[in-house]
Amino acid sequence: MDLDGVVYFGSKVAAGACEAMAYLRNRKLECYFVTNNSTQTRRQYVSKLKKMGIAADAGHIITSAYATAGYIAKNFPGAKVYVVGEHGLKYELKRAGIALTSPENADTVVAGLDRKLDYGKISDAATVARRGRFIATNTDATFPVENGLLPGSGAGISAIACASRNPDVVIGKPNRHIFEPIETIHGHKNARYIVVGDRYETDIAFAMEIRAISVFVEDSPINKLAVEPAKFKHLYPPDYTIRTIAGLPRLLEKIV
Repeated sequence: MDLDGVVYFGSKVAAGACEAMAYLRNRKLECYFVTNNSTQTRRQYVSKLKKMGIAADAGHIITSAYATAGYIAKNFPGAKVYVVGEHGLKYELKRAGIALTSPENADTVVAGLDRKLDYGKISDAATVARRGRFIATNTDATFPVENGLLPGSGAGISAIACASRNPDVVIGKPNRHIFEPIETIHGHKNARYIVVGDRYETDIAFAMEIRAISVFVEDSPINKLAVEPAKFKHLYPPDYTIRTIAGLPRLLEKIV
């Protein structure tokens, strides 16, 4: 289940979201919230959802920051990381035992959404990327807020890449790496999955990548303001479409 643009818009809960989550609990359908947003910790998401009337625990929230930390800890133990990002990303990296350091001492740059990104950070990140690893949490061009769209991490990562090279790996949706915590750590390798999201090029493409049933939520700021939604719809056609999250219980009655 995606969060931004599906369960809520900024600080406003989506109509029918609480009822949809209650339905999942009553049906004993396990729900993981999977978000490309790397700015907040999983516990911050738990708190945010609780304030909206939605029960969740940190173990069922998968952020691109959490998945990135797990990927580095598994594949590059001992990595020295320079971070372009916010508290959520830094927290998850530290929690995984990954050393954060200055650009001068780093062998890896990890980049996510950084709303204080400036020329100096871009320059430092590009320098590390040219000599070492370059890992991106996600490359979303935008992210939804209550009143529209703001530049996403992809905007900043593109600036770093322009001055260096493309990332070695992108962790977040639509890539499979963000699915690994669910598939391995949480022990659901042979489960049947349904992906619910509002972006063709991330959520629906992600569903295709992991061979899950896809449900597209069309009434979202992303779809109202996106530049090329028709193009992505053609490339990543969803299995099912609902107008809002309020329509999920009725759909699941038919397909589960």
